[in-house]
Amino acid sequence: MLAQFLALLGAVTFAVNHILVKKGLLAGATPTVCTLVNITSNAVCLWILALFLTPLGALAAPQSLIFILVGILVPGLARILFFTGMDRLGVSRATAVIGAAPIFSTIVAMVALRERPDLLTALGTLCVVGGLAGLSLERHVRITWKRSDLLFPLASALLFSARDNLTRLATRSWAYPLLGSAIATGAATFFVFLVNAPLAPAGSLRCNRTSFFFFALSGITSAVGYLCFYSALSMAPVVRVAPLLYTINIFSVILSYFFLKDSEILTLRVILSAPVIFTGILLVTAF
Repeated sequence: MLAQFLALLGAVTFAVNHILVKKGLLAGATPTVCTLVNITSNAVCLWILALFLTPLGALAAPQSLIFILVGILVPGLARILFFTGMDRLGVSRATAVIGAAPIFSTIVAMVALRERPDLLTALGTLCVVGGLAGLSLERHVRITWKRSDLLFPLASALLFSARDNLTRLATRSWAYPLLGSAIATGAATFFVFLVNAPLAPAGSLRCNRTSFFFFALSGITSAVGYLCFYSALSMAPVVRVAPLLYTINIFSVILSYFFLKDSEILTLRVILSAPVIFTGILLVTAF
């Protein structure tokens, strides 16, 4: 039960993180600044905790290399893609598309980790595909977006699924999820600053105090989310943990309705598509 509780707590904190990110973007900053501030505050929080609560000798273990790779993929590259998707699609649609990640996670877990989900995987996949189709066909919304914008959160979902399985692979024999999350976010921070900051076009680094506050706070909440999720994966298989984490879709939709009313329009298609995707996630991974 502890693993399931931690996964749900991670889902709630990630949903809060997404709302804070969108608040910061609406205040006038760019996705580039959002990524830099968010990921830096994330890494600082986790490393402070790791330095006090875990033996640094564990850094010499080969699992550290896995977490470096995890950090480059997620939250490194995946976060850039996802934040861009949030900016173009809105929180509700972007997080609903991310709901496809457990589908990919399940497939990889079956092949690489020999985990065995229920045969209802096929039905769950159809639900997810149907939900994504509903999102892409939506019209008459205040936020202007193109179907190609869905590629950003979808690519992010693929990377999230890789993160899920690599983390489970590492933590099955290495009981330091806090240190692992710190290593991953540290690698992600290095990756983002190395790749993203120098290539940022002119004007893409604008920010203000309000945006900085929201982005820094979002980094703290995502640090809590990653710690909860990595801890859950160290205790239970991917197919048991992933569906609970990705209830983030439901929490994000609810929070966006209450806190982003001026910019997030929850039309009938969004309201119907998100639960369909969530139902697919449960059918694929929870039974």
